[in-house]
Amino acid sequence: MIRTQPNRTRNILSQISTLMTAGAVALTASTLPAQTATPAFGSENPFYAPSTLPFHAPLFDKIKDADYQPAIEAGIAQKIEEPASSPTIRRSRRLKTPLSQWKRAGS
Repeated sequence: MIRTQPNRTRNILSQISTLMTAGAVALTASTLPAQTATPAFGSENPFYAPSTLPFHAPLFDKIKDADYQPAIEAGIAQKIEEPASSPTIRRSRRLKTPLSQWKRAGS
């Protein structure tokens, strides 16, 4: 009967696991489509200016697939900057008083 050392077996299994993980990453990377640079968000993008259509619907006939990503990124950047530029909102005493009375009443 052949006895193997536990450390050697653990080392071999670790190497096999590493090779399998590297192979899976390589296969996944080769099957993904190549990403192209997103165009700048400007006046040529249908989402750039507010729509004049009813319900502010965008001009669907002018939208291309490449128009979404820059518009989404610009919206996220705008949302991130928004809280820093807005003034701090304080709760007024008028609002606090009825709320505290309601809580004290047990309703």
